[in-house]
Amino acid sequence: MAEVRRTYLRGAEITVVNAGGASGAPGRQLESVVEACRAALAEEELSKVDVALSRLWMRDRESAAALNDQRERLLRGEFRSASSSFFSHQRMSGEGVVALEFYAVRPLDRSTRKIVTFDPPRRYAHYLAVDDWLFLSGMVGAASIEDAVSRYVQAVKSDAFPALENCY
Repeated sequence: MAEVRRTYLRGAEITVVNAGGASGAPGRQLESVVEACRAALAEEELSKVDVALSRLWMRDRESAAALNDQRERLLRGEFRSASSSFFSHQRMSGEGVVALEFYAVRPLDRSTRKIVTFDPPRRYAHYLAVDDWLFLSGMVGAASIEDAVSRYVQAVKSDAFPALENCY
């Protein structure tokens, strides 16, 4: 079962749907939490096209490796959006190795939804824009936090923001 939180920011309704795996194989846990989140979205009259950001937590690198096929199929396929992934023992309950959050936006104008890929393309999206919101994918790099954040902000300023001018 998924937990649902709703907030309103700057005229937009943002619904956060959250579920965690309980036990079983990592891939099966991910399938289960995606299905729980999908059902919760449907109860809110939202769907996969309304998902602007997905956040995936995994217990450790081993569980992440065990999720690769299902992750590609489920989160980079039908629920393609901006995304971030994290490792966290504290986020898990019991024998769970995966937890998932979907941030869904009820758009004022669905035609403004634009997903942008990296150049050259990567497995995940660079960012997603909808209405006047911008959702950035998280990235991992081998550098200090300050250096990584600085490079990321510079990349967004030089790539994402100019591209948004074409959205309006």
